[in-house]
Formats: sequence, structure tokens, C-alpha cells
Amino acid sequence: MPTASPSQPSFAGGEWGPLLYGRADLQKFRVSCKTILNYIPLPQGPAVRRSGTRFVAPLKKQSKSARLLPFEFSVTQAYMIEFGDLYFRFYRNRAPIAEADVVITGITQANPGVVTTSAAHGYTNGDEVIIEDVVGMVEVNTNRYIVANKTASTFELTGTNTTAFTAYASAGVAKKIYELSHPYLEADIPQVRKVQSNDVLYLVHPSYTPRKLERTGHTSWTLTEIAFQDGPYLPSNTTATTLALSATSGSVTVTASAVTGINNGQGFLTTDVGRLIRYRDLISTAWGWLKITAHTDTTHVTATVEKAPAAATASAEWRLGVWSDTTGYPAAVTFYEDRLVFGGPTANLNRLDGSSTGDYENFQPDDQSGSSTVLADNAVAFTLTSRKVNAIRWMIEDDKGLFVGTTGGEWIIKASNSEAISAINPPRAKRSTTFGVAEVHPVEAGNAILYLSRDKKRVRELAYVFEDDGFRAPEMTLLADQITKHSITEIAYQQSPHSIMWAALNNGTLAGFSYERDQDVTAWHRHILGGQSDAAGTQTKVESVEVIPSSDETMDEAWVIAQRWINGATARYIEFIEDEWEDGNALADAFFVDSGLTYDGAATTTIRGLDHLEGETVSILCDGITHPDQVVASGKITLENGGAKVHVGLHKNAFLTPLSIEAGSREGSPQGKTKRIDKLLIRVLASWGGHAGKSDATADLDPVPGLEFFDDATDYDAAPDLVTGWVEQDFDGEYNREVNATFAMLHPLPSIVQAMAFQLSTQDD
Repeated sequence: MPTASPSQPSFAGGEWGPLLYGRADLQKFRVSCKTILNYIPLPQGPAVRRSGTRFVAPLKKQSKSARLLPFEFSVTQAYMIEFGDLYFRFYRNRAPIAEADVVITGITQANPGVVTTSAAHGYTNGDEVIIEDVVGMVEVNTNRYIVANKTASTFELTGTNTTAFTAYASAGVAKKIYELSHPYLEADIPQVRKVQSNDVLYLVHPSYTPRKLERTGHTSWTLTEIAFQDGPYLPSNTTATTLALSATSGSVTVTASAVTGINNGQGFLTTDVGRLIRYRDLISTAWGWLKITAHTDTTHVTATVEKAPAAATASAEWRLGVWSDTTGYPAAVTFYEDRLVFGGPTANLNRLDGSSTGDYENFQPDDQSGSSTVLADNAVAFTLTSRKVNAIRWMIEDDKGLFVGTTGGEWIIKASNSEAISAINPPRAKRSTTFGVAEVHPVEAGNAILYLSRDKKRVRELAYVFEDDGFRAPEMTLLADQITKHSITEIAYQQSPHSIMWAALNNGTLAGFSYERDQDVTAWHRHILGGQSDAAGTQTKVESVEVIPSSDETMDEAWVIAQRWINGATARYIEFIEDEWEDGNALADAFFVDSGLTYDGAATTTIRGLDHLEGETVSILCDGITHPDQVVASGKITLENGGAKVHVGLHKNAFLTPLSIEAGSREGSPQGKTKRIDKLLIRVLASWGGHAGKSDATADLDPVPGLEFFDDATDYDAAPDLVTGWVEQDFDGEYNREVNATFAMLHPLPSIVQAMAFQLSTQDD
């Protein structure tokens, strides 16, 4: 019977789908896996266990979904924004932004507890506050409370019975969570598109007037409607209908001679309020413009004159604004060649409008004179011309031009010559590919754009191909279609420490796509966050994912909104994936729990501040030693022995399963022949703990000799030394036509797997 010792020297091929299980002829077969769950394949080859997610805060509205918005002024001034139903909240340095501290002078032991402050706190009922640094009644520290029945210097802690708490002794502060209101409803938030310039974030949605979010300080943000100047406009009136003004300044009445030419013959509508009108008087022949402020009937509106015409007499030379509640608003926005570009209003799905150069809210189409001279820096407008209307989904700037993703294909827009696009040097639009895109914003990764197809199940790579002098968009999910079959709802790109596109899937899974095109690494991997499933068996769901630079500028941080099932109810939390585990790190710093927190201080047996995991069974790493699981009660757990650095959170197993091992045949291909694994060898780096077996079923897994550990902290005097090198496990496997070996991590410990090797017996008969 032939024997063989094949190896898997790398995991950089990622997880493959069932359609590929027979393709042993492919070059990447030996470096790919059947399962990569909660591991990240590195470009160098090893697979490193995903670090845990650290709990930051609960969403304000637990019953409603929200979205994360990154706001990056610079790598040292980056914010994550909680974009929820009718509100924004802001995060910086991995913590929520709160207003100034209010000094606490007392808290009653009552139901509910009442807080007294040293001076007027300025809170209103319904505000949310964090309490910190209280001496005595430590149960309230780091928790959030809703203000109720406030007076000038007192407020109740809504729903919090402090009767059994330790008596208040001294100190403590309350700080109000800073937030800002906005008009966007929960159902509309996924369609909002954004682009940032310095301290201004421009926001668009087809059903809302475009707005800008501006920052002047950590607790100083404003949201305003954009006051567009002189445009953009629809084409000039070509009918006999005239408009007359009651005056040339201030608030005026605009009278139309007929409804013809106005809103397809409907005349003025109530939804025209806020719309612009451009009017050319017949005396000076210069243009003025107005903004509609009220609707009277189909031929009369009230408007404010923004630029006065010389005369107000009836004129047939007028233009209506492109954007309004009648015609819809832009669906996409970006910057290109120092212009702010909007695309896709509802009534003009394939239209783009670019601002004046360097003046992002000015859409003046000409010099406004009688000659209507068009200047190079005036606004530009153009339409994507094709056999079908291509609704614009997104736009993104590239050094090759302006890329526009539409329902019918992907376009590139650039000037017809070497000069910049301008009002006198019109753009040239060319459709590069015809796949069509989803209503999900793409990401830039290196020199490519990664975007979703219309069905949201395929990721394509839009990249320039020198040989073709054009662009191709190959599918990046071809080898792992089983991962994205549930469709993708959002994507984000993390450049450092590794190039990864993160994708939130419709079933709640977080997928990673390791992308290093220069190294030919395009590897998919799956991540399921720890936590209990709900009554219907639904796992923890990742509802949003985004990336911002870390405060120390060393890496990018991937943040998520996780919908969890906590203590019998739905909860939504903001969390981020902790720094990656590396060789040289101390075992006490290993953070491999989800929705977790860390206690770091004097040795103690009581860990508090776990209210967000109330009633849940949590995993614990205490000074680098695994500790028996505990159930959180009254926001705390009790350790068997004291710990100075304790990580507490929800556990999720991690698995690595290579594709079927094909080797050892004397005659022809080993595929389809019966085989058996006699021994598994695993090369690890800076690791501890691990199980292996013929499948990921717990019953099939046994501790790997050399990596075993005890579950009880009392069996250790100190954290064990990490293991680097080869370990091996004998297999009691059966002969089968397809054989696999699974390596698993069942405890919150670090794991870097560099390679696997197998001793294999194969039957030729």
C-alpha cells in the first residue's frame, strides 16, 4: 500500500467553494482550504487567528439598525460615526465622545437611584450619561443611564435600582453622550452616499436634500442643507410659457403664463418648494436666479431673489433647477479635478453635475451676462449616453479618470485631451464593462477598485490592463462563491496591517478578502462572532463594517455593528477587531473573546462593568491562563483566584480544514481512491492550545500533544510558554475516498498556523 507525506505549506489560497473540490489540477489547490473560519490567511502563507472584538458601546436605539460612517480628517484625527435613525453619535480613540464632566456629590440607595451634582448639570430628560470614578458605589461606574425627572442639580437613573448597591462614598463624574440629530430614517440610511473634504462630509440620498456634516471640534458638529448657488439647472425652456416676477428683489411672486413646460405640463407643484429658477430679463438680457419658498397654485409660487435681474417683466427664457422634491436628489457624490460631482437624481438617473472649480457649492453655468459666456471654471453637466438609462449607483475618482458605476455597466469619464474637464473642454464618457453594479459603495485597494455586481453576490476587480489599454473587471468570488451566496450588504477596506476587504453578509457573517495583487493573493475567509443564537437559531449578525486609522497611526481598525442575542433579547453593539496577535506578544495580552473587555489593574477576584453581557456565559483569560467559563450576573463575574489582567467576553471556535489531501498513488491520479491519514503534523508560531481531528465536530477533536493545557487556572503558577515549531497528532482515521484534517481552537488562546503535513496511506485498487 503506497504511503506519502504531502504538506500544505501555505493557506494563502483562502477558503474554496464545493465547486472546486475536484480541481486538484489548479496551482492554488495545495494552499487552499475547505474551511477557514475565524482565521486570517496572510500573504506570507500562515493563518493567524482573528483577534477578538472589543466592546465600545451599545447603539442608542437598540431596536433599530444603524450604519458606521468613517470621518478621517487625518490619520491622527479620525472618528467613527454611529449613523442611526434620526441621530449621529461620535467615537474617537476607541471610545464614545462625551461632553464635559459634571462632578457628582452623591447617589442615593433607592429605586431608582438619584444623582446629585455639585452644580447645575444642564441635562434634559432622555439624555444618556456615563458615570465614572465613583468611590463606594462602584456598581455604577462605566455604565450608561437615561436621565429622568431632572432638576437643576439632580437626576434619576432610569430603571436602575441602587437599593442593594454599596453606599456612595465620594467622587465621580457624569458625562453626557454627545449626539446630533438628522432627518434620515432607518430604512433610508443604507442608501446614503458620502464624500469628505477636510472637515466637511457631504451626504446625498435620492429622497433628501443634499447635506453637509461639518466638524469644528470633538463636541462641535453641525448638519446643514447645502445652499447651492445658481444651479444646476435643466435645459432652457423651449415653450411659449413665460415667467413674470412681481419685483426684482426680496420675496417675490412668480407668475407663469401657462403650465406648459413646467413639470411635464403639471405646472408648479407643492414639491417644488426649495427648487431654483433661473430667469433672464428682457431688458439687460442678463441672468438672475431665485429659490422657491412657497407654493400657491400651478401657475404661482413665491420665491426669494438670490441674484436680481434688471427687470421683472414676463420672459420665456427661464430654467428650473435639476434637484427638488419633485424631481429627486443626487444618488451619488464624489470629487474629481477639484469639482464636487453629483450624479443620478431620480428624474435624470444618468446625469452628472460638476461644481465650479474649487467652489464646491456653486453650479453657475456661465458668467450670467447677456452674452452668457461660458468660462472654463463654470459648472459642467453631462449625461451618460447609451441605449438604456443607466441609473448611477456610485462614483469614484482614479488617476485614470472618474469611474461611474451604473445599473447597466461601469463607465470611465475623462477629458477628450490632456487638459482637465471644464465647461469649455467637455468630458468624454466611455463604458468600460457591462456587468452593472449594486447599490453598495466600492472600495479602492491598491491600484484597483473592488465593487459588487448587481446581485450583490459577486465582487469584481476593476483595474487597468496595460496590454489592452483599457479596464477589465474579473470576478473575485469565483473560487469562493459559497461565502457570498447570501449577498453582501456593505464592504470596507483595511490597508494595514494586511490588505483586507471586509464584507458584511446578509446572513450576518463577516467575510474577509485578503487582497495582495502583486503577490497573487486573493483569499477569502469567514468570521462568525461569538455569542448565543436567538430562539430561531440565528447567529450574531454583523450589520455594518467600516475602517478608520488607529489613534497611534500604526494600523487600520475594522469596526462593526453586531446584532446579538443577550439575556433573552436583541442587542446591538459597536465593537472593533483588536490588534492582530504577533510573535513576541505576551500571553497575558492575548485578546480572543468577542464583545469583550479587559480589566488591567491591581489583582482582584471581581470583574465589573460587564452589564452588556448580562446573563451570558463568558470565556476568560486571566493573566495569560484560561479560566473556567462564568455567567455574568449583576454586571460582574467572580474569579477563582485574583487576576491583574483579565480578558472577558464571548467565545467562538476557530477552524482550519485543508482541501481533500490528494497524494500517494502509484498509478495515475489519487483522486477517488481510498486513503487514510495516519498522522498529522502542524507547524505553529507563538501559539498555545489547539485540537485536531477528522472534522470540526467536537467529538472528532482531540488535544494536540505539545499544545495541551488545563482549563483550571489553579493548575498553573504562571502563564505557560508559547510554542513555536512542529507538533504532531496520531490519527485514528478510516479509509475514505476523501480525507481531511481539521485544526481547531476551542479556547481564547493565540494561534498562528504556518503549515500542515500528513502521513498518508492510499489504496490503488
